[in-house]
Amino acid sequence: MTPSIKIRYNAPVILSFVLLSLFALGLARLTNGQSNTLLFSVYPSSWNDPLTYLRLLTHVLGHQDWAHYSANIMLLLLIGPLLEEKYGSLQIAIVILITAIVTGLSHVFFFQSGLMGASGVVFAFIILTSMTGREKGGIPLTFLVVTAVYLGGEIYQMFAVSDNISQITHVIGGAVGALSGSFMRPKLVKIPAKPNPQSPTAPITPPPYTDFEEKPWKKSTPEEPQKALDETEPKKDPIRTEPW
Repeated sequence: MTPSIKIRYNAPVILSFVLLSLFALGLARLTNGQSNTLLFSVYPSSWNDPLTYLRLLTHVLGHQDWAHYSANIMLLLLIGPLLEEKYGSLQIAIVILITAIVTGLSHVFFFQSGLMGASGVVFAFIILTSMTGREKGGIPLTFLVVTAVYLGGEIYQMFAVSDNISQITHVIGGAVGALSGSFMRPKLVKIPAKPNPQSPTAPITPPPYTDFEEKPWKKSTPEEPQKALDETEPKKDPIRTEPW
């Protein structure tokens, strides 16, 4: 009999984020981009509008097109499940929320254009991944190299390249990842308990009998005490027979 193959939802937070982003992209295609403007992008707007606060969280789900979506999601799927496996779903969800709020607020206060996309979350995860092994002491060399390559490149492009990519979002996301890595702790791994040999589920074998123990099937019946000879009882002579 061949074993059945089961598909596990191994990274709930990351996979849910990917599916929600795909839903937002499909909705944007159906509404000709109106849903992105209304829900999945952040820009300066009135604080009296309740959707302003919602967009501070949901702008990381919006993407301009499939190329924008796939570029962010592929990196997210590569490193996100590993981080969720190590730190747990709750801590990874907190990192995503903090990155969304900080990048959204910074864009609202300092820029006049719109912002959407999960690139800030991706950069936070990249820096967080490079800090793996920090609990062993010292600063991991991978953290220094990744910070120099990725964040250094983004800072350079911020001043030298003119495009529609928000490099400040990448830098802020990387900073959130670095700060999160300083406080996050790996989740505790549950070790399965060993089965109790005296538990009802475990077979109980009776102990073997020893030579000093009385075996139940060899119990001897008590012997009757022999009667003592009465010395006063006269002895009878044996019957004498005469030959004939």
